[in-house]
Amino acid sequence: MHPSSQWWGWSDTDTFMGNFRSQFPWAATEYDVLIPSLPDSLLYLRGHLCFFRTGSATEDKLNQYGTISNMNAYLGNHSPFWATEEAEFSAFIFRSPSITFLTLPYALINVPLHLYLPNTAKFCTLQGVFTMQNPIERKTLPAPFPNFPVLSIPVSEADNRPTMFGTDDDDDNQSSISTGPVELTEGTRNGRTVWFPLEYATEYEPDSRPEGTMRYVGRGGPFAGGLHGAWERIEPRKTTVVARGMHDPSVEVPLYEGLYAHFYNEKYDASWFDNLPLEPLKPYETLVTYFEYGAEIWDQRTGNVTWREAGRPFP
Repeated sequence: MHPSSQWWGWSDTDTFMGNFRSQFPWAATEYDVLIPSLPDSLLYLRGHLCFFRTGSATEDKLNQYGTISNMNAYLGNHSPFWATEEAEFSAFIFRSPSITFLTLPYALINVPLHLYLPNTAKFCTLQGVFTMQNPIERKTLPAPFPNFPVLSIPVSEADNRPTMFGTDDDDDNQSSISTGPVELTEGTRNGRTVWFPLEYATEYEPDSRPEGTMRYVGRGGPFAGGLHGAWERIEPRKTTVVARGMHDPSVEVPLYEGLYAHFYNEKYDASWFDNLPLEPLKPYETLVTYFEYGAEIWDQRTGNVTWREAGRPFP
């Protein structure tokens, strides 16, 4: 690791990284762990992507968990199931008051699985990653794959980082920003299931949040927490950027920018995933994916589709 590195992390190979310059919270130096997450009452380290602050101050805290202090300890002592980082190591992190953390709800570009249609797309470029507003927010959608219009993907940077690292004076919706303590519970899930032993589950019960907002959960930083030091912060959801049709400029599609895309379901269920081109994506190309229904590559110079692979038919 380079001596000047501020963060290190792990990542699955089915992720596509976006613009770290504008999407990663570099100012979050008061936190030991950064956790890309979707809104969920279950707190756990994402096995596909997670970040840790470099330096002995954080490393000493993490190494207090003896099971990972060295390879022999790990092989001899860790619990025998596959989700080690999401279960037992997560439990150690969230139940250790000295370890600070922050969830990043804006990081993953995502449309909820039950809302995926052949015209709810994700867009991956070397300049950034984007997703559409989901059908409930968008109301109207472009034509479905394979007739989705080729869009000119924005190259300007949309800063989605939380206002807690800047000035709240710049935000247009201050009334929806609030912060308060939350209490953590251990070994329970209120009847919901988990993919690992329940003893490692750590959760909290979130309050409802106003429409158009994001929920951050953390420990440490400038905010006071509950019994375990944890707090919840509600901030306005960031504004969209507009992509216009390359062949029909009257087509306008609002997009949210994020830090990365994760093809978790696609790698199992989408036949196009196994047939992606072997050549790396070029600076002028956009990989567009439509969940299990298909994928294609656009040439942003010409507006042409240069590769297309169909998946399963839409029911």
